[in-house]
Amino acid sequence: MPDVQGRCPACGTSSLFLSEGGHVTCSRTACVAPGAADQLLHGEEAALAELLGGGPAGRGIAGMLTMYGFSFPKLRHATDADLMAVPGIGEESLAVIRRAFPAVAEPDPVAELARLREGLHKFRYALVSRAGRETTIDFMRALLDDVLKYPGEPCDRDEQYARAEEAEAVVQRIRALHRPVEHNGRTICGECSGWDGGSTDNSPCGYGQCSTLRALDNPEG
Repeated sequence: MPDVQGRCPACGTSSLFLSEGGHVTCSRTACVAPGAADQLLHGEEAALAELLGGGPAGRGIAGMLTMYGFSFPKLRHATDADLMAVPGIGEESLAVIRRAFPAVAEPDPVAELARLREGLHKFRYALVSRAGRETTIDFMRALLDDVLKYPGEPCDRDEQYARAEEAEAVVQRIRALHRPVEHNGRTICGECSGWDGGSTDNSPCGYGQCSTLRALDNPEG
């Protein structure tokens, strides 16, 4: 049951139990199709057709949705535009689908990012206090629940990777400037000591005393 994974395919909650006769049933009284998981074992299209009202219309819509890869989990998060892009799905069919799978409000990316930043800010300060450390697990769980509530990511993945690579390149350039140099029997920092290839303009700075490298190696220090 790859599309169930412990959750009711009709309402999406972790409310399934094994009832009499070995049938998998949803325990929520508000579930629109408590037997959907059991029917899913015998064919998702049949379960979807019943959820859409049954009859020729329900079976027709279910057939088209199944043909174009709309599983129960995907239907719960599909937009009107996603559904209308399926051949044969018009306004009337969309209305039938929405009665079974109400549209999920899209999160505001700006608001979600602001909430994420606020949560990370609070988490950082909570960790430095005894009370914060004692509640770290609950705090982090709530933060992850908020971040992972909706599919997708608050930021573009490619942009995240590009920024990380750019930051790493900057760090490597800084390390190249503050490279170790052998001078008069000592290993010094070339940049901090003003090394010109033969002498220093400043008092030689020991390589282990370079504050820039210490900051790079221990950003929390």
